[in-house]
Amino acid sequence: MFRIAAFPSRTRSLSVKKAPLVAGLALGVMASFVGCRGEDLSFDCENQAMNFLRTVDAEDRELRDIPDNGPFPVTMTITEDSLNRLVAGVIDDEVPFAGSVPFGVLPEGPGEAEFEANDVPVVIVRDVAGCRKCVVLRVSFGVRLDQEGDPLSSGSGFADIAVPLELEANEEEGTTVILANYSEAFIDDWYLSVYGFDSDKNETLAGALKLLMTEEIQANFEPLPLFNIGSWEIGRGQVKMATRKVFVQGEQQRIVLGLSTNLTLPEGAGLDVEAPLPEDVAIGVSMDPILLDTMARRMMEEGEIPTRYDEDGNADDDGIYAVSINEIEAGVAGNNLNTEFRVWRTADGYCGFASLNMPVTLDLVEGGTRNRVEVSAGNAVLIEGEGEGIGVAAEEEEQLVEDNQDLISTFRQSLTEQLAETLNYEELGVEGSRIKFNTTDVAVDADAINTYLDFEIFEKPSDE
Repeated sequence: MFRIAAFPSRTRSLSVKKAPLVAGLALGVMASFVGCRGEDLSFDCENQAMNFLRTVDAEDRELRDIPDNGPFPVTMTITEDSLNRLVAGVIDDEVPFAGSVPFGVLPEGPGEAEFEANDVPVVIVRDVAGCRKCVVLRVSFGVRLDQEGDPLSSGSGFADIAVPLELEANEEEGTTVILANYSEAFIDDWYLSVYGFDSDKNETLAGALKLLMTEEIQANFEPLPLFNIGSWEIGRGQVKMATRKVFVQGEQQRIVLGLSTNLTLPEGAGLDVEAPLPEDVAIGVSMDPILLDTMARRMMEEGEIPTRYDEDGNADDDGIYAVSINEIEAGVAGNNLNTEFRVWRTADGYCGFASLNMPVTLDLVEGGTRNRVEVSAGNAVLIEGEGEGIGVAAEEEEQLVEDNQDLISTFRQSLTEQLAETLNYEELGVEGSRIKFNTTDVAVDADAINTYLDFEIFEKPSDE
């Protein structure tokens, strides 16, 4: 006779011996095991039904306000070269280096210098003293020197304009815009040669001109939207993600965006924003593995991953069979995730649960003009000694395996679909442009799931 099950503790260890049985075994037993229970039968099922509900209720599936600060469960790393490719068409429209300033008293009388940029600025990611969130726009310029309205001479130079990167949330569209805040920009370094004047040899006048041109930039150029980062498109649209911080990392010549979510994550969740990016990778998107665990539970709450099933393995809100997730974590080797879950029977027979382990693999697959991350799952294997009620007898019912794969199959398919939607995140846009992304690789380690992207950017047709 089976014992009445007590409330189960959540099992984290996967080191116990696993029987070479597929998951349908547990369901076969649930559907077919026969024995003598007497008056304890209904009580045991009621107990297991409550046990299941307590297990699910113990999970924090509620959504919260998106935190403003780290640690961040998602990061997007953009190299200096990629940043230039993204924003070249944006910063070329209105280069923040133009204007006229007094040049001082020339032998011919008071002079005036008129500056104008020559080429598309180049973005340089380096450390700027006094501005940790600044990148540098290097602008080549020409200068015309006039004296009382008459052209006197012309020259050239360059300016390194330090521009703070700011974030602006658009709640209606669910995006965060990364702005070049020209209103707080300043000339960090420059060189000018005109009419025998060399800025390296006349620091006093050069410093005054630099200050005047900085004032011109701040007064005449407003913050410029560079690109935007969107949220996930997953589930019922209730799970959100937003960019909360920009890290300018001059030594690594890249910027890192820290993203937060309204999913309730356990303490300690978050990524190392200094994590290296492999060579020749344009953009890296990293996610804390615990995010996938939390996302999967939320998708069960929303019904995107079924929780209850009928005897044929179909999703059924009134079904007597159920699934709960114990843990999804990064595997110890390869691009694998370990997924441990329970299959329950909660009414109409011998009730209990069986714990199973199912390997989930992330692969890069080619699809037409682009590659994507594909998520697949292998056979679910019964974990010996962790079941209750009917679960303890599951290994004796091998002949019922093939008859009870439907529930596992439904759960497997819906879980892998939602994980793939989460991992194939490419919500980056540039106003007036169309971006075509291509996933070049996917890599899993204990700390992060990393997808690496390349892209092509095209001018958007005027009729779009």
